[in-house]
Amino acid sequence: MRLTRYVAVVLLFLQAPLAVAESRESEGVQRGFHIERLQRVDDMAREYVEAGLLPAVTYGVVRAAGAVHTSTIGNYTDKQLFRIFSMTKPITAVAALMLMEEGKLLLSDPISLYLPEFANPKVLQDDGALAPARRPITVRHLLTHTAGFTYGGYPTEVSKRYGEANLWTSESLAAFSDRVAALPLIAHPGEFWHYSISLDVLGRVVEVAAGQPFAEYLQQRLFDPLGMVDTGFSIELAELPRLVPLYMHREGGMDPAPAEEDKRYLEPSFPAGGGGLISTLDDYMRFAQMLLNDGRLHGVQYLSRKSVDMMMGDHLLAMDPTLKVNEPWLGRTENRGGSVKLGFGFGLGGAVIRDPVANGIPGSVGTYGWGGTGNTYFFVDREEDVSGVFFTQLRPSGTYPVRSRFRAMVYQAMAY
Repeated sequence: MRLTRYVAVVLLFLQAPLAVAESRESEGVQRGFHIERLQRVDDMAREYVEAGLLPAVTYGVVRAAGAVHTSTIGNYTDKQLFRIFSMTKPITAVAALMLMEEGKLLLSDPISLYLPEFANPKVLQDDGALAPARRPITVRHLLTHTAGFTYGGYPTEVSKRYGEANLWTSESLAAFSDRVAALPLIAHPGEFWHYSISLDVLGRVVEVAAGQPFAEYLQQRLFDPLGMVDTGFSIELAELPRLVPLYMHREGGMDPAPAEEDKRYLEPSFPAGGGGLISTLDDYMRFAQMLLNDGRLHGVQYLSRKSVDMMMGDHLLAMDPTLKVNEPWLGRTENRGGSVKLGFGFGLGGAVIRDPVANGIPGSVGTYGWGGTGNTYFFVDREEDVSGVFFTQLRPSGTYPVRSRFRAMVYQAMAY
């Protein structure tokens, strides 16, 4: 009798893993996600679209093994093109890391090794005087927005000078780099996190280190092998109808952006590594899946697992624990109140979640992501094997906290 009971218990134990495996992919579960619960993302997006606050939305969820789900709310189609703006930055970061793996640059390299015009950077002080930078600008500084650069549009004297320099009319990346080098820094390198043109300067570093034009390097080393067939810095006039309309926020609604905004994509002055790419949802999901899969996709290794670890590490903690990712516009992308207590650190080309509790959205330490000013966004959580990509076209980012709402709704749909 005891033997019979023992055998029965053993059989139940052996059968249990099979029963668990069968239950994991139950009806309505696709690659570990409750598809019905993912419809909540559609519901959230529909609220914005039907209220006239967003033009339309398309999004996708992917795991290392493949796509989980895509959906479109509004009149977007599969083949339409999107201005991804600053979602260009993680792609530029990957290009730099590929060169590091080839032994052509180091994160610690002063950028003056590649761009001699930055040999003697100066910092504009509060009294208006220029002081020599305390240390060289490095490749890591460019990747983490700690180089001392800025953007035009900030309420600072250096930002004003950026506007006066007409940086975006430069006829090449080399000319752009020369113009930037002639301007003062807003802070000493490595001492202040400030969102900036640093990834655009990095594009010039990449083309010098690679020995070929930046756009050509991306095309040959990333876009073509990844199958990102619709990603690039420019489009032909005949393809312009595929580019979805861009809108500008106004109180209670939105208005079409000026048509001349799109001339930059027909004849770009130079390939802007900080914000110049056009792409599609499918293309960017391929890029995100590659990162999720430790730098590999469809049998091709683009980055080693350890380089992806490096990319998604918190470099601000390593450089200076007092550095904060806390600009008000970024707070508005994550919460309705604009709080800058985001639980963020910064990796290479994108933010990383340092503290999910402080961030206020379920997630994992080390989740990497970034967005664009058109309210495009993506994140990669390698611990949970999930990435989400969210596309719309409304400027500026931070108009609504769609990044955090999207991320929360992707996590709540996980079955395992």
